[in-house]
Amino acid sequence: MSLDNLENYSRDFKDNIQNLIENGYLEEVKVMILEYEKIVEKDFELYSIKGTIALLEGDLKKAEKYFLDGLTEKPYDSDLIYNLAYLYEMRKENISAYRQYKKLFPLAMGDLKEIVSLKITELEKLTQVNDYIERKKVLIIAYIFPPLGGSGVQRTLKFVKYLRDFGWEPVVLTVDEGDFPFTDSTLEKEIPQEVEVIRIRENKDLDIYYVNKLIEMYQTVVGNDVILKEYIELLESNPDKLNDFAFLPDHAIVFAKEVLDKINDLLNFDEIDLIYSTSGPYSDHLIGYFLKKKYEKKWICDFRDEWTNNPYADFDRKSILFKMIESMEINILESCDKILTTTPLAMQNYIRSFDLETNKIETITNGYDEQDFSELLTSNEQGGDKKFRIMHNGIIYMIRTPETFMKAVHNLVLYDLIPREKIEILFTLTENDDHWRDIAEQLGIDDLVDFLGYLNHQESLLYASNADLLLLIVGPGEKNKSVYTGKVFEYLRLGKRILALSPSESLVEALINKTSRGANYEFEDVQGMQEYILSLYKEWETKEFSDLVINEDIRGFERRQLTQKLSDVFTEVIKENN
Repeated sequence: MSLDNLENYSRDFKDNIQNLIENGYLEEVKVMILEYEKIVEKDFELYSIKGTIALLEGDLKKAEKYFLDGLTEKPYDSDLIYNLAYLYEMRKENISAYRQYKKLFPLAMGDLKEIVSLKITELEKLTQVNDYIERKKVLIIAYIFPPLGGSGVQRTLKFVKYLRDFGWEPVVLTVDEGDFPFTDSTLEKEIPQEVEVIRIRENKDLDIYYVNKLIEMYQTVVGNDVILKEYIELLESNPDKLNDFAFLPDHAIVFAKEVLDKINDLLNFDEIDLIYSTSGPYSDHLIGYFLKKKYEKKWICDFRDEWTNNPYADFDRKSILFKMIESMEINILESCDKILTTTPLAMQNYIRSFDLETNKIETITNGYDEQDFSELLTSNEQGGDKKFRIMHNGIIYMIRTPETFMKAVHNLVLYDLIPREKIEILFTLTENDDHWRDIAEQLGIDDLVDFLGYLNHQESLLYASNADLLLLIVGPGEKNKSVYTGKVFEYLRLGKRILALSPSESLVEALINKTSRGANYEFEDVQGMQEYILSLYKEWETKEFSDLVINEDIRGFERRQLTQKLSDVFTEVIKENN
């Protein structure tokens, strides 16, 4: 079919379709669309047509998907924006409808502009919309966000959950179908209604042209021509290792590149008061870096873990890749307006290592959400057929290994200090279950150990709430003194004794001692571990064992209170130099 004939066919088809839709012949229309798509491979206008059909059939979720998919390809299409706004009105999602009508207003012409103006005026009379307008807007850049799971998602999700309580409206920028090993769709229900979540898909079609575009980004943020020249030479001399060398600081740089290409079409930065980025992945901060430069907004960097000083990273500090990442970190720390860490020692490390002003950096720890514990069903039975249960709730990987703990359990059972039928060990996800099953078998305790795999957040808390002792593995070495694992605060709230494996004089040790929640041992202190486990088992066996009281020291780590601290930082930053 010639191009002219194809255009005529397409125009006639759409005129016919419109008449059929207006007369209610929806099934016939769907059949015609299928036939049309066999001839015309990709026609953008079908998004609007399919969405309208779904809307008329009452399938609002499907209609929304069609409209949003269409806007991904044509962000300024008036029909799609209007249809989406109308859909939100139908669902009584007035804030979302208001956002779409505001986006449509400068694009609309003639009668449509009048209609949109009236819609905006009516919606602004509603209390919920007016409250939305009054709140300050913060763009939250977070690759790891529901439905992605894992421990790293909790901090960002809980901040988003409670920010509205303190006068801030979060606008979340995250990945669509990200490359991440853990998902937990149950967390999506915690995202407040009508919070705007902008999802941008990573580009999977990568070639040398795309890599060159990444290098252009690196040139700006690294800011050192000598280092960049050496890096380019590395790439050119290793063309078969592009996948190992081209993606800095991590593979999420592909997401960052797509964001920077598309975000201007998806968000009006005139309405954004502040930018907040959280890592890992550290590419989130590169997005913040470029958006601050382009839109001249204040920007806060939140480091859930230290970057080049990360105790779990094994950097070759002489390599050009490390020099690239280190240069990125230096420029990001210099460019942002405020730095957040999760521990006081991490804060001191940043000040010392990068010669930072103390007023530029603050600590807001991780914590627990009281609402997560309101419906947990716990069992505190002792003796009888019940076993003394020890649980590690979290991911075991790299230097976080349970081997010395397992040796302690082996000794207790071997010498019949604890009857093997009276003790059980539960692990959630590990990096390699088979490896740890083999270790347990070699130690003769494989019948005591169970591997539960990855659990959603609420399931993991339920298991932990029915444990008698919670195992917390931080890891050995000087660097681990500055680490709070995310789980430690939920452990505190669970009211269970904690057996922690971290260096002496670590933050974890100080926290457990301050809250009287258990004991900390050096990673190799098998004797100390087994003595502590045995003492608790004897208490449990005599039924002199109960959960611990939740006191004010622990309530200070509640997520809503921590979000209030974050909102105070936000307010302070936007007031500076204004």
